[in-house]
Amino acid sequence: MNKYPQDVKSYTQWREKFINWESTNKMIREKNHKSSMSDKPDPAFFDHNWLSAMSPEDKKKFLSTRFETTETNKKPKRDGS
Repeated sequence: MNKYPQDVKSYTQWREKFINWESTNKMIREKNHKSSMSDKPDPAFFDHNWLSAMSPEDKKKFLSTRFETTETNKKPKRDGS
């Protein structure tokens, strides 16, 4: 049995992910506190997802590849080409 999740190969890598998660957790807590102080009847609530442990660079790289324009999703130009 592996003592780390499949995408984590060492304690150092786990620790880096945990530090990223802690940073995200702090941001989430601050946003939730601010939201809870709002006078809105149903304020927004934020929580973790699978991106929470990614570094800002990894998130940026992941998100930029998700939204790259490819030949299959380009909209045709108005002149028909």
